[in-house]
Amino acid sequence: MQSPFSPKTPRKRPVLHRLTQRSIFFSTALIAACVVSASVAAPQAHGASALALRSAVERALRDGPAARIARLESEQAGNEASAAESIYWPRAEVSSQAGYSNRLNERFEAVNAAGDVRRYGLATIGSSEGWFNFSVSQVLFDLARWTDARRAGFEAEVAALARAQRFEAVSYDVLEMYVGIVRLEALIARQRERINRLQGFDARAASLLSAGRSLGSEREEVALYLRESRLELQAREDECAGARRGLALLLGADGAETLPPLAESTLPDVGEGIAQPLVQVETAPDVRLLAVRRKIEELRLESLQASKYPTVALGAGYSHYGAKRFDNFADELRVGVDFRMPVFDGFRTVRSEAGATNAVSAARLRHESLIASKRVQLQNLGSQLAAAQRGVHLLAERQHLGEERIRLAELALDTQRGSLGVAIVARREVDRVVDAIVAARFEPILLWGALLREAGQLAATLTRGELPQPDEAPEHGS
Repeated sequence: MQSPFSPKTPRKRPVLHRLTQRSIFFSTALIAACVVSASVAAPQAHGASALALRSAVERALRDGPAARIARLESEQAGNEASAAESIYWPRAEVSSQAGYSNRLNERFEAVNAAGDVRRYGLATIGSSEGWFNFSVSQVLFDLARWTDARRAGFEAEVAALARAQRFEAVSYDVLEMYVGIVRLEALIARQRERINRLQGFDARAASLLSAGRSLGSEREEVALYLRESRLELQAREDECAGARRGLALLLGADGAETLPPLAESTLPDVGEGIAQPLVQVETAPDVRLLAVRRKIEELRLESLQASKYPTVALGAGYSHYGAKRFDNFADELRVGVDFRMPVFDGFRTVRSEAGATNAVSAARLRHESLIASKRVQLQNLGSQLAAAQRGVHLLAERQHLGEERIRLAELALDTQRGSLGVAIVARREVDRVVDAIVAARFEPILLWGALLREAGQLAATLTRGELPQPDEAPEHGS
C-alpha cells in the first residue's frame, strides 16, 4: 500500500517542531500564514487546462454573485455619500407659472394717495409665482447638515469595509470548496486502489476457502468489504460531482459550463517555518468596520448638538410676471438672507442627545469586545493549525504500524499459522487510517485560510494582493 507521503505526493509537509516547545500566539501563527502566501503567489507548474486556486478565487471575486452584490452596494453607498455633499454647493432652479386664464383682462381700479387711477389684474396666474422665475441659494452656515454629510462619507467607508468582508468570505468559500474537491478526488483515487487490492484479496480468500484454510463467514466478510468499498466509491464520486457544481455556481458559471480539472499543486503549503509576530488585530476589516461605526455614532451625537446653532443661507432670484400686469410691476429682482435660530423644540434634542450618547458607548464597547475576542480566536486558530500539522504525522506513524500488521497477518496466512479474519481487521484499520490521513492532510490548509480570513488577508494573499482594498474607496468622511 502506497503511503500518502511517498514521492508521488506533490509536496511534503514537515512538522513544525518549534510549535511543540512553546505556546502559540495568534500573531505568530498569522505571520506564518503570511509566509505561506509566498508559496501561493509563486507560479506553479501545472497543466494549462487545470483551474488553479488563484484563478478560481479571482474569478469568484470578479464574476461571482456575492462579490458583484458587494461591489454594487459599495458603489451605491459612495454615490449616496456624494449626494450628501451637495450641501457644500449652491443650488439653482428655474420655474414657471405661465398659462391662460379667462380673467386675464379683468382688472381692479383704485386711486392712490396722489389721486392717480391705478389698474391691477385680478387673474390668479402670475400673482404669486411669475411666468418665469430663476432662483439661486447657498448655505453659508449649517453645522448640523455639514456633520450629516461627513457621516454619510463614513457610511460609504462602512460599505467598502463590508465589501472587503464579503471578499474574504467568498475567498474562503472558494478555498474550502476547492480543497474539498481535491480531498474527494484523492479519496476516490485511494478508494480505487483499495478496490483493486481487495479484488485480489477476495480471490485469495476464495482459494483459501476452497482449500479448507478459512471459514465461510470470513470469506463472506471479505466479499462484503469489497461491495462496501464499491458503494463508498460511488457515493464519493457523486459527492465530488455535486461539489464541482457548487464551485461552478460560486464562480459565477452558468449551468452548462463544466469546470476544468483542479490542480492540487496550486494549494498553499502550510508546513513552512514561522516568522516573527508583526500583525495587529486592528487591521482586520470587521474591526475597522466597528471603529468606523463608532465614529458614525459620534458624528450623530455631534449633529444633534449642532442643531442648537443657527443656520444661515443666502438666496437670490429674478421673476417676470407676464404681459397682462396693467399697472403692477412686470418683474422683480430679489436678494435675501435666510436666518433660522432654534429656541425651543419641546426637549426633543435633549432626549435625542441622551439616546445618542448611549449609542456611542455601545459602539465603543462593541469595538473593544471584538478586538479582545478576535485576539483569542486567532490564538485558538493558530493552536489548531499547529495541532493539525502534528496530527498528520501521528497518523502516518499509525499507518506504518497498520501496514506492518497487514504484512504479519499475510505472512501468517502464507505459513498457515494465521486466520483470514485477522487480515481483514488489519486491512480495515489501515484503510481507515489512510482515509484519515488524506482528510488530515488538507485540514491545515483550511485552518490557515480561516486564520487569514479572520485577519482580513485571505483574498489579497490568494490573489497576490491585486484586489482593490477598502482604503481605495472614496474617503468622503476624511
